[in-house]
Amino acid sequence: PFHSNGDYEGIAYAGTDIYVLKSNGNIYQVSFSGASGNTRKILKADIDKADFEGLCLDRKNNRLLAVPKNNPLEDSEDKNRHPAYGLDLKTETFAGTPVFYFDRKSIKEFAKKNDIDDAAFKPSAIGIHPVTGEIYVLSAASRMLFVFSPNGSIRHIEKLKRGIFNMPEGISFTPEGDMFISNEGGESSPTILRFNYIGK
Repeated sequence: PFHSNGDYEGIAYAGTDIYVLKSNGNIYQVSFSGASGNTRKILKADIDKADFEGLCLDRKNNRLLAVPKNNPLEDSEDKNRHPAYGLDLKTETFAGTPVFYFDRKSIKEFAKKNDIDDAAFKPSAIGIHPVTGEIYVLSAASRMLFVFSPNGSIRHIEKLKRGIFNMPEGISFTPEGDMFISNEGGESSPTILRFNYIGK
């Protein structure tokens, strides 16, 4: 059992703590002593209209990155910018404003240029490649993997085959750069797939 009932969507490991993301933006800091874990603190994002799904460690900036599946800025002048929020691990404070944005217009233009249909950007998981620093974002709704430069510009979009990726909801990397993608069950059994990194 973990804490109370709820929709827990993301998990990240930093130092001796594990951080668990709830869809409402709450982040649970869990410290381990021996074989058991205890929730030390609950940190709140308090971002209106955000349905959070992705969480990862941004080691370079000593922070956690949290991204919502939806775009909470949809009804504003920033509707073409999808936000990523940051939790500073030193101060344990959540930035009230996004730490950077994914440009949805650039994503659509890139997809069109490369003949990729239905490139809906609805993040279900986020991870940072430990070798290249690139940002990887899964979109389970469209079964796509988006790759961005460290500054957030689109570099690649990969369509994921339905027969292999039932519901891609999690992404992680080894220190050497090998990638793991996890799929929820539903139509078939849940899976964890490994992709070995081949340096450029």
